[in-house]
Amino acid sequence: MSKSAIIGFGRYLPKFRVKTAAIAEHHGQDAKGIVAGLGISEKTVPGRDEDSFTMAFEAARQAIEIAELQSSEISAIFVGSESHP
Repeated sequence: MSKSAIIGFGRYLPKFRVKTAAIAEHHGQDAKGIVAGLGISEKTVPGRDEDSFTMAFEAARQAIEIAELQSSEISAIFVGSESHP
């Protein structure tokens, strides 16, 4: 019987940041209220060369490195995202 396990994980955050206040102002909202409500002062934003595949690939690469595995030892990689391509 084979066993499945999570033995490593990775994450990737886009390199660019946008202030939450700038997003709120763009949408005509109260910046202070949005920042207070969300509890964050900036949001990551992908660059032109970063798409969902790029981010998933980098997170998977990091997970493999953290788990100290060779890619040939892996039978599956699962990706979770809050946004879709």
